[in-house]
Amino acid sequence: MRFFLLFLVTIVSVWGQPNFFPLFRFPEKLREFLALTEAQAIRISEQNSAFLRWSQPRSQRMFEVHFEILGETAREPLDPAALGVRYAEVEAIRREIAERNTKLIAENVAVLTPAQAIKLKALEEALKLVSTGGEAQSVKLLPDACSGVADVFTDVIGGVIRDPLPQYSFASYCAPQLRLGLPVFLP
Repeated sequence: MRFFLLFLVTIVSVWGQPNFFPLFRFPEKLREFLALTEAQAIRISEQNSAFLRWSQPRSQRMFEVHFEILGETAREPLDPAALGVRYAEVEAIRREIAERNTKLIAENVAVLTPAQAIKLKALEEALKLVSTGGEAQSVKLLPDACSGVADVFTDVIGGVIRDPLPQYSFASYCAPQLRLGLPVFLP
């Protein structure tokens, strides 16, 4: 019991220390891809943590105002002025957070070297293709989570694509979805 109390007192005393535990941990794969130095990763993490600390009470207030809106809409008769004030408050907070978020992104990019900024631009371009890649997966042009095949193009025989997982159940996520205009899947 003594050890538990000592542990609890230690945790409580450390909790009050500024920036002891960062609120934001930098992703290791991204750090390796951009070849960030330790100082750069720490700087970006600190800026993100500061933003989170700043935005948390504002997000909490937005949440509270949404509940106030629910209360106001349940009243008879409706008070348009009260609803308008609350909706305006939510929008003002949303705009403030969006503006600060835009500034944060610029501050984080400013930490990067020109070579790192070029790599980041490549990531931005790849991100634009994510939805297109998902569409290609949905029509089985690219392998998806259910594929399990290394080379999907070897399964194409005369315009019919064989399902790489023949042991599927109809309730399974990986069961083929037959839609009009799409190829027929053979088990």
